[in-house]
Amino acid sequence: GEIDRSGKSYLDLFSHNITISPDARKILSRPIGKAVGAKALRDGHRQLVVVGDVSTQYCVTHQVPFRCAWIDGRTRKKEFSFAITPAYSHTLTPLHNPAGTITSAIAHTISDTYFSSKNMIFQITGEEDLLTVAAVVLLPFGTTIVYGYPYAPATLRAIRVNERTKNRFAAILQI
Repeated sequence: GEIDRSGKSYLDLFSHNITISPDARKILSRPIGKAVGAKALRDGHRQLVVVGDVSTQYCVTHQVPFRCAWIDGRTRKKEFSFAITPAYSHTLTPLHNPAGTITSAIAHTISDTYFSSKNMIFQITGEEDLLTVAAVVLLPFGTTIVYGYPYAPATLRAIRVNERTKNRFAAILQI
């Protein structure tokens, strides 16, 4: 899952900061993945990565284990916080990710921290929304990325990383 069929490294896409184009933003504004709840996450997904404050709060509250989560302390442009139980660790990172962007530094950190993390919550400054895209492109096949989509009745979505989803999201980054 680190390279595509032509031998190109997915990580090379993030050799520089990526600003999402208006066309890519339009595609990403629709819900992607399956709607899920705590039971489905606990029972059917072993390698979870969570993106978003409300999604992370949901997983912590429902004791859903994950490798790592990425939050920014905000939801719908308002400050947001929640209690983190002792089963989970929280770290405030020095990473900054501007709105509409995926920085090279944060993409490399997502890739580097995956295998060494367990129930770790990383808090960045800026915006974490697009880290779902980076996680799908960079993380191993079989990983499930969970994120929140606040504009639908079923707000928690899950995307299983496989060759098709990696290529789809990599293509969106290049629009």
